[in-house]
Amino acid sequence: MRCFAFTRFLKEQFIFLLLLVFVFPNKIVAQDNFQLKSGPSPARVLSPIGKGTDGYINSLKVSKNNMKLYVGGSFTIVDSTKPANSIAYLLELNGNYYWNAMGTGVNGVVNAICEFDNKVFVGGEFPTAGTLPVNNVAFYDGSNWMDAGCIYGVVYDLTEFNGNMYAAGDFDVCTAPSEVNFAKWNNGMWQQIVGIDGWVNTLEVVDTNLFLGGKFKHNNVDYNVLKWNETSGFQFFNNSIANEVKDFEVFQDTMYAVCKRTSATDSNLVMKLENDTWVPCKGTIKEPEYLSIVGGNASFNTLCSENDTLMVGGKFAYEPSSENNVVYNNASLITAGNLLNWFTVDDEIEKMILFKGAFITAGKFVRGYNYKTCDSVTLNHIGKKAYSHTNAITNINYPEPQFIVYPNPVTGSNITVVNDFHASEVLIYDLMGREVFQQNIEQVSQQVLIPDFIKGHFIITLVNKEGLKQSQKLIAE
Repeated sequence: MRCFAFTRFLKEQFIFLLLLVFVFPNKIVAQDNFQLKSGPSPARVLSPIGKGTDGYINSLKVSKNNMKLYVGGSFTIVDSTKPANSIAYLLELNGNYYWNAMGTGVNGVVNAICEFDNKVFVGGEFPTAGTLPVNNVAFYDGSNWMDAGCIYGVVYDLTEFNGNMYAAGDFDVCTAPSEVNFAKWNNGMWQQIVGIDGWVNTLEVVDTNLFLGGKFKHNNVDYNVLKWNETSGFQFFNNSIANEVKDFEVFQDTMYAVCKRTSATDSNLVMKLENDTWVPCKGTIKEPEYLSIVGGNASFNTLCSENDTLMVGGKFAYEPSSENNVVYNNASLITAGNLLNWFTVDDEIEKMILFKGAFITAGKFVRGYNYKTCDSVTLNHIGKKAYSHTNAITNINYPEPQFIVYPNPVTGSNITVVNDFHASEVLIYDLMGREVFQQNIEQVSQQVLIPDFIKGHFIITLVNKEGLKQSQKLIAE
């Protein structure tokens, strides 16, 4: 049977190649070129991602297959015209971004997003998801919103750890109406993990442990940072972190934490873990010089490593003449006077993430600024770091595909096709070259409902009005 299956697989691959060569000749691209190109250096400016959102963004999460960037927060419209209540996702094609709704979204604020069990779970503070009453947490199965257990309070983070999903925040679980703030998803219910008094902002998987950061006590002792696993329970570091922890990031084999400022004299808001002890990153950033400008509300909210740089974002400024929320380079412990990698926006940065090679920033800001010209650009709460190509070499061996089919393989009937050549028609062929499906399309990103009888391996082709065809393999399970 294994030999037969392998032979069949080879036959299908061969037929697929023949179809591309003879049936879809426009698809074939022969490119052996090796191109030298000036590579990216930071230009200290953000560029828009479509037209952004009409409200702030709290959460960014890249899908496990790196195809989607989920965006959560408090908004009702994305890309200026598309209804998407507090949760949406982006697809990227050749540097262009396409906004997509997830049903009718949720009625409230999304703080956390997690792919788990082939579903997209979201947590925050909302009473409905789609048209269904829920309790601050729900999941989307690709077509419908569903209840995901009961949490009273606010969910700040969701993450997968050792094959299970965990929630953190400031909440009780409905099966145990007492302060919990940390829980495990177990057979359709939230199971309390007792011991945290306060709130947990962030969860980070590090090797065999789950790190918790926030503003909390354990057994009536202030910690703000702990680690946990199912075998040992809560574990303590040699010292605590004095300020409220907002985010973690592992950078060059070292764990970093950033904190919220709670008084005008607070410093030591960037910490790193050395020999199980949290130590301040002295010399990295001169905290009092810029944090005093915006007073007790100053905060570091998020960390993100990019190549040899660890970026810090939040609500702060470096000098009186600069805007708030400058993002600085503290990768190699450069002092503030020599910082080279930063950008400026007009309000708070909540999250930063890498998506398909791009550095994405999101938060409460509306505009970004060019530090040299003082020109501004409208971002609407999300932007991508722009680069000037001046001092590096890039190898380009193959072109990007000209359209995306998602999901592929598909297990249901809904697929999304995204293209950058104004396709007007989608067709599906079996491996003998027979057309089994056709539908006209009008948008660069459009959902298509395929018939139930389409199961197995097929060729999906997009055609525009000029006759250009592009094809790829589609697997329907």
